[in-house]
Amino acid sequence: MRARMAVIAAIVVLASALVVNGCLGLGPFASEPGVGGEAAVDSNGDETPPVTHPTDATDSTQVRSGPAGVEGLTVDDQPRTFGYVRAEWPSWRDIDGDGCDARSQALILASDPPAETVGCDAIAGTWTSAYDGLVITSPSDAEIDHVVPLENAYRSGGWQWSTDRRASFANDQAELWVVSGEANGSKGSSAPDEWRPDREASWCRYASRWVEIKYRWGLTVTSSERDALGDMLATCPGSAPPTNPTTSAPETVIPMVTTPGVIGGVYYSNCDEARAAGVAPIRRDQAGYRKELDRNDDGVACE
Repeated sequence: MRARMAVIAAIVVLASALVVNGCLGLGPFASEPGVGGEAAVDSNGDETPPVTHPTDATDSTQVRSGPAGVEGLTVDDQPRTFGYVRAEWPSWRDIDGDGCDARSQALILASDPPAETVGCDAIAGTWTSAYDGLVITSPSDAEIDHVVPLENAYRSGGWQWSTDRRASFANDQAELWVVSGEANGSKGSSAPDEWRPDREASWCRYASRWVEIKYRWGLTVTSSERDALGDMLATCPGSAPPTNPTTSAPETVIPMVTTPGVIGGVYYSNCDEARAAGVAPIRRDQAGYRKELDRNDDGVACE
């Protein structure tokens, strides 16, 4: 009897140790995809980039886009041209588990000044259409555009993705932009070599986000798409003139994504990103601090 009790006690101690160390998947963040800068894994075993919450870039701070700007993207001049089904790309889901769907989040994040909200709904705010500069004051008039259209994502590699991964892409805040209905309808599913904003002042941000999205999600570009992106990136402040793709090209810099309402206007999606920028730990009154990075709510994030 004593021997049996000793064995049971040993099993209990071992199980407790596994739980504490997260080996049984019961840790506090075990169910959260992409927390801490790690890629989530969907039901088919595909890695999904960490959840992000960027909005329009509004300052002149610069960050690099991929390992070599637009030249770091993979070119495929024979993309898939058939089989796209919109229903296979579920949109407006709550992929980060905060209780608000992706469309509601996009509206709240993009309003400047901050939107007036009831729960997850923005009932009043001011939005500037990213493509044509039109000022929108009614949330019902604002449309949410996928920067890289879902059909383009399908053609450039997304045709191989699981439904889970497609849903993650379709609801990624880095993919969503508040625009006017006219601009959204004009763009449709066009790529940058087929359409670009009428307002040249929007080219830098549009091309920058397109490159970032394609790089993060491992999507390809066509040669003409890449060249059009290079033309638009050349309008970014401090950028070098376009180079011949066959020659060595300098790294392209793009505006840093910042978030209105975050301390200092600087947004770090996770602590790994903050540490890489050399700013961790971040105190409550410092640029980049937000409560989601302060796990123990002691006023110091990314300790």
